[in-house]
Amino acid sequence: STWFSRNSATIARTTAQSYSGSASLQITTSASVNNGAGITPNISVTAGLSYVFSAYAKASTGTLSDCFCSIIWRNSGGAEVSRITGNFTTINTSWSRLTASGTAPVGAVTAELFIVRNTTGAAGLVWFVDAFLFEQASSALPYFDGTYVDPYTGYTLTYQAWNGTANTSTSTTVWG
Repeated sequence: STWFSRNSATIARTTAQSYSGSASLQITTSASVNNGAGITPNISVTAGLSYVFSAYAKASTGTLSDCFCSIIWRNSGGAEVSRITGNFTTINTSWSRLTASGTAPVGAVTAELFIVRNTTGAAGLVWFVDAFLFEQASSALPYFDGTYVDPYTGYTLTYQAWNGTANTSTSTTVWG
């Protein structure tokens, strides 16, 4: 997957901050509303199943209001069927988890994922985003990737691996 800028935000990979691994996505806000970053290509989904998109975010200094995750459900022609927006959250200099969840509607075959700040006129503010997770589930499970798992007492970890190159591919985790 690759990140793209949304509504004129400036994005870059940085090793200055990370929730998991050694790098994160740095977003510098523009004056546009809903500026942030999205993931390409869109991810395949099955209509009728529940999905959760989550990410950890933190401000470089102070606080940033109105940050959120969102899922746009798209049909086979790429047109928007509907969208889910997570709660608007104020983040500070500690990592906070943002989530958006819902059921893929009839006609949806892919999900477009993005994380943004819904405030205009605040150009030049810096925030970091890491530990992105898109899962077929009804609620957010603890963050996991091919080498890291947040503490979780509900189940026992039975399998964990990267599906390709570590830190740049999808991963699979199985809870027993």
